[in-house]
Amino acid sequence: EVVEMMLADQGFFFPLVTTVFLITIVALFKRFWVGVAPMVGVLVATIWTMGVLLSSGATLNILSILTPTLVLVIGVADGIHLVSRYREELAHHDGDRAVAMGVTVRRMALACFLTTFTTGAGFASLVVAQTKVIRDFGLQVACGVTLTFFAVMVVVPTLLAWIPVARIG
Repeated sequence: EVVEMMLADQGFFFPLVTTVFLITIVALFKRFWVGVAPMVGVLVATIWTMGVLLSSGATLNILSILTPTLVLVIGVADGIHLVSRYREELAHHDGDRAVAMGVTVRRMALACFLTTFTTGAGFASLVVAQTKVIRDFGLQVACGVTLTFFAVMVVVPTLLAWIPVARIG
């Protein structure tokens, strides 16, 4: 019953958090499509995470039901960093999209990986917990955070490459 109530809460709060993030990012960058790119990357990551977890036989418990929201909250930062750096590189390279994107990914991949790795390692460290619910939660979120890095590093640059330079800002 508690898990069902938490699922209902997730059905309400996940879209709410997504909308608040989207509005905040669009306001931050003052460009709609530039704000959408990090959110799409994180939403793809959330879908991948839930697909991998559920197809591997994982069951959602009272803690792991929070995995989609955690993936969203943790992953959106990498997307924002990529967008910010891409905008800076566009300015430094006179609007040359290919060069700006190449420099952005080269310079941000390691930094994003390290933040993601340490976050994933922190959650993975819960594997030593004696409670199965906590162990499962830690492993599921660690898996989700890892998938988020790959989704954001693939999806966000791809989406940014489709946005005309004039709309990047």
